[in-house]
Amino acid sequence: MNQDLQLSLIFPCYNEEESLLPTLKEALDFQKSQKFQMEILLVDDGSNDRTIEFFKPFENQVRLIRHESNKGYGAAIKTGLFYSQGQHIAFLDFDGTCDAADCSHLLSHLKVTDSDLVLGNRLHYQSEMPKTRRIGNHLYRHLLRLLADREVVPDDICSGFRVLKRSCAEELFMNLPDDLSFTPAMTAMALKRGFKVSEIPITYRERFGSSKISLLKDGPKFAYSIFKGHFS
Repeated sequence: MNQDLQLSLIFPCYNEEESLLPTLKEALDFQKSQKFQMEILLVDDGSNDRTIEFFKPFENQVRLIRHESNKGYGAAIKTGLFYSQGQHIAFLDFDGTCDAADCSHLLSHLKVTDSDLVLGNRLHYQSEMPKTRRIGNHLYRHLLRLLADREVVPDDICSGFRVLKRSCAEELFMNLPDDLSFTPAMTAMALKRGFKVSEIPITYRERFGSSKISLLKDGPKFAYSIFKGHFS
């Protein structure tokens, strides 16, 4: 860990040629506007489109780590943690739905509340999340609330935009699944292990391209990951 490096921003990426240019420009603009030191890491999870070709103009500003084959969303985030040096870890989806500038709000909230993990809440009236995704997220939250037997459970337990202390990331990440269920499993495990988890609203827009999440295929995995994360 680099004591001077406040934040490592990790982008897990798989076939996101449409979103790469605007997303990295937004992240670099955010980096330039901050007084603290931070790094940006792009973990390419075996993309077979033009993602790497489009990345070339950014190679001196953003660190690229590549998986030779597709290992999964969670695996890409774990790789990002391994190569990162920041005191705090942030990761967010690379599909253009989130604004990297919200990292400053999440990081500030983490410090002010002494939270271990802050989730970016996408479930608010200004969010552009599709209705079916909202319904799924509400169901997962209620499942975790029942398992945890507690009134206070974050609204958006599946959020793909988070900031957390490095110590929290190092304890949780290696015990989490490699696929898209990485995030709900993380929330469940963090609550079970007594980490302080909070959330604040973030910008959430329509994504570039088509979603990689299938409710029929991934929904049961998400539910199972919540059970497994809670009982781990």
